[in-house]
Amino acid sequence: MSSRRSDAALVVKLQPSRRMLVLLVTLHSLALSLLWPLYESLGLFVLLLVPLLLTSLVQSARRYALLTGKHAVTELVIKNNNDYLLGMSGGHYRQSALRRGSYVHPALIILNFASSEKFMGSFRGR
Repeated sequence: MSSRRSDAALVVKLQPSRRMLVLLVTLHSLALSLLWPLYESLGLFVLLLVPLLLTSLVQSARRYALLTGKHAVTELVIKNNNDYLLGMSGGHYRQSALRRGSYVHPALIILNFASSEKFMGSFRGR
């Protein structure tokens, strides 16, 4: 048995989530419904918020639920020595470092990455 670390990388591929999409649509719909009472008192000013909420819904759904947005992470590659690569939806990878604000619970894992802004082109992380 060798004491060396394995050179193989752990690859986690993310998939689109229908639950996340339903959650985003529900929360944005709730926010839109809360604007109606404000319309009675503030008038047309509140109507300016409707396109902003709809734009937020589209961008959030594409990035987090459908994984098709410009900055959507579709793959996580963990190499030895805690080197991380974030695979983006366009097929390029970003070198990243894990931040201290990450959270691990048996039912939920939140990984907070500090990403370098350098794109790695079509580099395959494996």
